[in-house]
Amino acid sequence: MAILDNDVTSMALIAGIIREKLPDCPLLWTETDGYRAIDRCLAARTRPDILLCDMSLSDISGPRVCRAIRERGAQPLILAITSFPVSQYASLAATAGCQGILEKSHIPARIADAVRALADDRTYGPEGNAFETAFDAHARLQYARGGKDELSPKEMLIMDRLLDGYSLTEIAGQLGVKDVTVRTHISHIKDKLHARNLSQASIRWFRMREEL
Repeated sequence: MAILDNDVTSMALIAGIIREKLPDCPLLWTETDGYRAIDRCLAARTRPDILLCDMSLSDISGPRVCRAIRERGAQPLILAITSFPVSQYASLAATAGCQGILEKSHIPARIADAVRALADDRTYGPEGNAFETAFDAHARLQYARGGKDELSPKEMLIMDRLLDGYSLTEIAGQLGVKDVTVRTHISHIKDKLHARNLSQASIRWFRMREEL
């Protein structure tokens, strides 16, 4: 199991509850950065069985994280968590490929039931929301993509930073790499988005991002 939450205090409390309520479910890692969480979930050696993903993150939205993971496969299972009423995020979480949703205030009493439901290939959440199994959600999102090339988490981050107004030099500094490395990523991004130049790639990424 793993937790993605940009609130370190909340994440520590949830981790403690999991250790108490689910002693047989080892906590593989915790993460505050959505892009790093995507990387960890896609890598076989760091992929958890279940990811608890906060819907309100600072660097990238929770639903975007979930969709980026689910488009690429049926693992891990994803349980959305939120500090807000579940009605605010249930539909977004289901559309993004999550298997259920749980309000953070209900985690102490309900986390065990939610995890068992997902482990038994069932969904968890309020009635009337179209949560799917991971396999079905992956199949739906793959079909919706229509075979489009997918950007890697780092490429997504670079394009997000460009849309936020950062220069290539500033992005390189944020990533701790040289300008030429960012330019290489940009070249790959243009190829994947079938864009003639960076401006066209930015427009296409903006439209794609709105779908996530």
